[in-house]
Amino acid sequence: MKKTILMLLIAIAMVSVACNKDQNAVKKLDGKWLVKTIDGSVVGDDEAFTIRFDNCKLKKDEYCTAYQAAVNDTTAFDLTYKVQSEGTVLILRVEDEDGEFEDISNTIDELSKDELILTQTAFGTASKYVFEKI
Repeated sequence: MKKTILMLLIAIAMVSVACNKDQNAVKKLDGKWLVKTIDGSVVGDDEAFTIRFDNCKLKKDEYCTAYQAAVNDTTAFDLTYKVQSEGTVLILRVEDEDGEFEDISNTIDELSKDELILTQTAFGTASKYVFEKI
């Protein structure tokens, strides 16, 4: 009986730590980020965009709000996001023109107070995005 209770407590502690890592990543993401490079190439003003992540209290399978905007024009759209896998995966949910939602998975390679590096794999091709907090 004692072993069962101990195993249950260990399992609860492990889930709690994983949730804390996800929430810590959400806290670090809070704010506005400017894309600097894509696949090592500097992004020009005509292609630059920002993503603003709104901080929220993340619950399992819950999405937080975000906003993506082009720097030099009025192109902008709302999106939602969540962090999972102990703070290592960022899921961006976008709505297409038909009203359908698509989840775009990004690996968080680095997340500090002023730099975010994501690897996004789409259609079998990986792209690396480097953002700075502004």
